[in-house]
Order: sequence, then structure tokens, then C-alpha cells
Amino acid sequence: MDLAFHHLAQSTHADDVRHAERVNEYRRIADEQRPAARPVREVVEPRPHPVWSRLVNALAVNQMRFHRHAH
Repeated sequence: MDLAFHHLAQSTHADDVRHAERVNEYRRIADEQRPAARPVREVVEPRPHPVWSRLVNALAVNQMRFHRHAH
């Protein structure tokens, strides 16, 4: 019985190693293809979207109003 478990553990470990190698290979390929797929705009500092910040501000104001009326 122990031998069977030992063999099972060995085979699943080998499967895990093979899976990890495959995942790493896919990631490496994806990393190589990524720069060609999109233009380089990462130098520009990302700014919050104006509509998004307006929405957040509106929600904050509404929450403050609601909180004031709740007392």
C-alpha cells in the first residue's frame, strides 16, 4: 500500500513539474509577443479618468449627505 502511495506521489509530482514547465513556457511566449502587440505608452503616467473621478466624487458627496440625514 505504501508503495502505491509513493508511486502516486511521484507521478503527481512529475505531472506538477511538467505543468509548471508548460505554464512557464506559455508565459515566456506571451511576454515575447506582448511588446509587438501594443504600442508603448507606459512612459506616460496613468491619470484617473475624468468621468471616473467625477463619479467617485458624486458618490462621496451623496454618502456625506445621506450620513448627515441619518443622524
